[in-house]
Amino acid sequence: MDPMDHPMKSIRVFCLGMLWALCLGFWGPRQKAVAQSIENIRIESDYRKVRLTYDLLQGSGNGSPMDVSVVFRSESGRTIVPTKVSGDYLQVLPGRDKQIEWDAYAELGDFSGELYAEFSLTVKKLECGQAIARDIDGNTYKTVKIGNQCWTQSNLKVSKYRNGDNIPTGLSNSAWANTTSGAYAIYDNKPVNDGLYGKLYNHYAVTDSRGLCPTGWHVPSDAEWTTLENQLGGSSVAGGALKSTAMQPTPGGWISPNAGATNSSGFTALPGGLRRYYGDFRNVTDYGYWWSSSVSSGSSAWIRYLGSSGSNIYRDGYYLRSNGFSVRCCRD
Repeated sequence: MDPMDHPMKSIRVFCLGMLWALCLGFWGPRQKAVAQSIENIRIESDYRKVRLTYDLLQGSGNGSPMDVSVVFRSESGRTIVPTKVSGDYLQVLPGRDKQIEWDAYAELGDFSGELYAEFSLTVKKLECGQAIARDIDGNTYKTVKIGNQCWTQSNLKVSKYRNGDNIPTGLSNSAWANTTSGAYAIYDNKPVNDGLYGKLYNHYAVTDSRGLCPTGWHVPSDAEWTTLENQLGGSSVAGGALKSTAMQPTPGGWISPNAGATNSSGFTALPGGLRRYYGDFRNVTDYGYWWSSSVSSGSSAWIRYLGSSGSNIYRDGYYLRSNGFSVRCCRD
C-alpha cells in the first residue's frame, strides 16, 4: 500500500531525557530542558516523519562540535535506533534552531502509540587545524597549530564581548584618544577593510573582563607571543614565517617588497595598519600590529608588529593602550 494512502497513526513523541555521559535531565510533555547544553526542544510529526528542533548551547565549553544522537523508546520498552535521519546530528556547532529529521515510516511502517525521545551528546574536541573558532557574532576562524600552541588564522572581527554586550564603535578622534573603556574601529571606516583585516581594538577591549575572544580562546600574553617567536627561529626571522605571501594589488596583500615572507607557519599575517591614539589611521598594507594581553605600564601594553621591509617580528611595550590594533586568539 502506498504510504500516502495509509498514514502512520499518531506518533506522539515526548522528550524523555538527555544523556551527558549519564542521564541528567527529564522532560515531560512541555519538553523543558534542565541541562545547560541543549534546550527548547520542539517536536513535530506527520504521517511518516518526525522533526526535532532544538537549541545547542555553548555553555562553558570551547565551542567544539558535538555529536547529537537520538534513540526512541516505545511504551512497551522497545528501543528504536533511527538510521534514516538527516540534519544536525553529527559534529554540530553550538547555535539555535538545529533540526533532526527522521523518516519514521520508512523504518517502522505502520506504527501506533507513543514514542519517547532520548538525546545523548558527545563533545568532539577537534585537533588544531580542524577546529573552527566561532565568536558570538557567528564569525568563524580557521585555526593553525604552531609548536604546542593553537592560533586563529585570521584577525578578530567580533563586535560584541563574549557575554553579548556591544563593544562601542564609531568614536570621534577626540573620543578615541580619551576613552579608557573598550572600543573598536574599522580602518578608514570602510567595511571592506573589516572583511580583509578584521577590526582594530583598543587595549581596554582586550583586557575587559567580559571577554573578547570566543569561548575557549583568549588574547595571547606577551610570554605566549615570545613562545611563538622562538618556535619559528627567533625574532629576526619569525616575521617572515608569519607573513602572508600575498602582495598588492591582491586585496589585503602587503606592499613590495614583503621581504622574507614565506608564511611557513600558516599564520597568514596581513598588514591591517592601526588606528593611532590621536584617532587617525596609518600604515595599512605596510605594517600589521597585534596586541598581547599584557600591560607594560599603566598606560601602555606589549605588542608585536611586522613590516613589509623585513622578516623580523618586533616587540614593543611603549604603545599606548588607546591605540587600535589587530587581535589574534590562542586556544585555552
